[in-house]
Amino acid sequence: MKKILILLVSLLVIISIVYFWQQSEPTPQKKKEAFQEPAQELTQEVASASDLTVSVEKGADKEEKPVTEKKQVTNIYPAFRDCSEQVDQQYPGMDIELYKVMSKVYSDGEMAAGISPYQTMPTASLKSLAEADDVDALFVLGTEIMWLASTGLTINNHSDVPRLSSEERKEIAKNHKLDLELLEQGEDYLFRAATLGRLGGFAEYASLASAGVSRLSEDTDEKKVQKLIAKILAYSELAREVHREDGIMQEIMKSQLESVERRAFKPFVENDDFKVFKANVQERADYEFEELFRRWKERRNYHGLPVHPKFITGDLVEYSEAMEACYKLLN
Repeated sequence: MKKILILLVSLLVIISIVYFWQQSEPTPQKKKEAFQEPAQELTQEVASASDLTVSVEKGADKEEKPVTEKKQVTNIYPAFRDCSEQVDQQYPGMDIELYKVMSKVYSDGEMAAGISPYQTMPTASLKSLAEADDVDALFVLGTEIMWLASTGLTINNHSDVPRLSSEERKEIAKNHKLDLELLEQGEDYLFRAATLGRLGGFAEYASLASAGVSRLSEDTDEKKVQKLIAKILAYSELAREVHREDGIMQEIMKSQLESVERRAFKPFVENDDFKVFKANVQERADYEFEELFRRWKERRNYHGLPVHPKFITGDLVEYSEAMEACYKLLN
């Protein structure tokens, strides 16, 4: 069970940041009130897939703490925990092989722990590598810009970035409104990263953008609000579509991104015109998805890469099919 927990933590790292937001989201209110958020100290917890420690960052302080098995279990879907206990006995060692595949598609242990060279090097170096189409640099930079757009804060400790005190971070987070222009910059980097192999870029965009919806300025034009939520839904759908050839990966994306979509709509659910609002957003999301998928196909064809890549091959096929069947049965 311990090995499959490592796998699942790594797989879900693309949206691990969202756990903080689940604790900080406001209660659904009327639109004008939904953008009000109480001040609070930002806390980020990212489990390391390599050494099973948790890097806890509070303001400028960072410390390493061991992760108890009980805590790990609470951070994954119970259905997958139960399936791991059943399936791993039938296919010993396959969980590690699947983890290796997931590390290439999403992120490895160092990146999950926030200690990869890309997350600590000078920002100018990171940007230079990203412009040269280094896929890891694209993924890290895109995530950082998305986080900055949503919170006004940096997420990684680059060597040339001054550290802020806890009080300074709290004040910035309290007053920050979602920066739509920065959001578009982060989107571009994450899309490029996904095109070159880090497919987790799609789910990363959907997760971080949905987390930022509650920080929209109250005077933001409604058309811009609808456009943003529609794009979140479109990226969520694209994240599932690109995994069409790998059932277990698609199921995990589907399950996690359903909560992302609910989060995007949450500030508006008590509006009198919510049904009309949601219908308009969904109509636009369908169009956005077609445009994103068209871009995806064009870029993948340009690089000579498959539109629907298949990552689960060889001995992993039977194992992953058993995991997928178990998961569906329990859900």
